[in-house]
Amino acid sequence: MEVQSIIKHQIKHWSGRVLFECDLPSDTPSGLITRFALEKATKANADLSGSNLRGSNLSGSNLSGSDLRGSNLR
Repeated sequence: MEVQSIIKHQIKHWSGRVLFECDLPSDTPSGLITRFALEKATKANADLSGSNLRGSNLSGSNLSGSDLRGSNLR
């Protein structure tokens, strides 16, 4: 049985403070890492206001209920 390795992904405030951290499978495609982390954060009701999501590909993400006030989404 093969053990799947994991990576830690952090969603940070624009100031650098960690707002949310989660584990993802290491084989998660690089273009989807932030999307999957945001979906986990949303399910956990994490406060992501002020998050730095610059350059993230969020197409297809279900972020309903997320608090993204003041976030950098460019």
